[in-house]
Amino acid sequence: TVRSPQLPPPPPAPALLHPGPWAALPASARDSAPAPAPGPLRLAHTAVRACDADDGEYKKPLGGDTFDSIHPATEEKLHSFARGMKEDVDAAVEAAQAAWANGTGAWAQMSATERAGYVRKMCDGIEANAEMLAHIEAADTGKTYADAFGGINGAADEGRHWCDLGAVLDAEQDLPQPTNIDGSSADGFRVVMRRDPIGIVGLISAWNYPLNVAFRKVAPALVAGNCAILKPSELAGLTCMYLGQLASEAGIPPGVFSVIPGGAHNASSRLRACCCKH
Repeated sequence: TVRSPQLPPPPPAPALLHPGPWAALPASARDSAPAPAPGPLRLAHTAVRACDADDGEYKKPLGGDTFDSIHPATEEKLHSFARGMKEDVDAAVEAAQAAWANGTGAWAQMSATERAGYVRKMCDGIEANAEMLAHIEAADTGKTYADAFGGINGAADEGRHWCDLGAVLDAEQDLPQPTNIDGSSADGFRVVMRRDPIGIVGLISAWNYPLNVAFRKVAPALVAGNCAILKPSELAGLTCMYLGQLASEAGIPPGVFSVIPGGAHNASSRLRACCCKH
């Protein structure tokens, strides 16, 4: 069995938003109103993850342009992102190609059950940080804390569902299949079915449930053995940026999963051109 190489120690944990005085409100008031604008968000890693297949560290984008995440209720700036450009997508694709290695890379050669063990650690990280991530997402989208919290926990639950299906995928690999339409098999013929990963997939997610929608793409793609590049919504992508950190902490090899913030006319268009699209 080929196992994942050891990564360098993960980068320091980002400074998550502190709930502040909002946390002191009664639950009824807190759950029925959008979160107030937080103070300045210090996100340690604001751009491309794992753009270097050798070390898996966070990389600054090649361009110097930025864009802001705006609280939709107050129009206050939450955070400034470095905008990923076509060159950043190309770098992420190159790292993914190195990790994929035409299907011979360590990640693709693992069993789905082994890969699910790494993704399950990401699920655990989402669940462990669900309250803070919900505060971030409530501010980033303008939704209520209760709605954001449900989406964050739902992401962890859905991720574990795909992890459980990894064992099913392994169990069904190379099982004999009937050769005739009536379910019988012709003498002298043996047919088996095998599900192999596609390779490198580009994942473009939405703004309304940012982390949930993103992770329901990321988790099955990784468990199935693909290398994935995520482009979160430029309208509300703060929580998605933490998926890169969780992947590093889970031990997922460099190049297997990258996150690139950016808009439709640079990162998204290039991602669609370079990768399988989902």
